[in-house]
Amino acid sequence: MTTHSEPGHGRPDPGLDAIISERRGLINLAYRLLGSLAEAGDAVQETYARWYAMTAPSLRALERTVNGQPGLAAQMDGATVAVAAFDLAGDRITHIWAVRNPEKLRSWTTG
Repeated sequence: MTTHSEPGHGRPDPGLDAIISERRGLINLAYRLLGSLAEAGDAVQETYARWYAMTAPSLRALERTVNGQPGLAAQMDGATVAVAAFDLAGDRITHIWAVRNPEKLRSWTTG
C-alpha cells in the first residue's frame, strides 16, 4: 500500500505509517470506550480523516512531557489546540488523557 502526504506528490506520509502501526491498539481503546467494534473502527477512521484533512503547515504534533507523562501537543498556526498524555506499560499505551478545552490550553500556546 502506497501512501502520499499530498495527492500526486509521491512522498510517503510518516503520520499515516504511525497510525497504521497503532491502528489495532487505537481500535481496541475505542472499543472499550464505545462498546461496539463498528463504532470503534469508524471513530478511528474519522479521527484519522480529520487529522489528515488539516494542512501540514498549519498542524504540528510535538512530543512533550505532559504532567510527567510522555505526550503530544497539537499546534495549529502556533496555538496549542490539543494535548494528550499517555500512560505506558512496557511498550503499550494503557491510558490516554486528552485536553481540548481552550481555557486549559492557554499555558501551552507559544507566541
